[in-house]
Amino acid sequence: MNLIKFFQTYDTELKCSELFKQMRDKEGVNCKRCGGADHYWLGTRDRYRCKACNWETTLRSGTALEYSKLPYRYWIYAMAILASSKKPVSALEMQRNLGHKFYEPIWFMLHK
Repeated sequence: MNLIKFFQTYDTELKCSELFKQMRDKEGVNCKRCGGADHYWLGTRDRYRCKACNWETTLRSGTALEYSKLPYRYWIYAMAILASSKKPVSALEMQRNLGHKFYEPIWFMLHK
């Protein structure tokens, strides 16, 4: 898939979060409290709930996105840009491409 089709496919935050949910479901979710692997999705709260201990896990928890407040769309676009470029992309260039106001969150994103 080329970048134009990719960006057209994942043009909203909802579509990007659904893509991350699909990836997370494929990888599997483990409970941080009891270590259980059986979870179900709470669609109203956008979280997983452990079947054993009822501990709730967010979609970002346990991933590279865990302490990031950046939107899912930024992460999807950054991954697509990094995967399609032959040379490394600087944080400043990524910040310009994403149109983000601040440099530091983009720098931390690229280091994860």
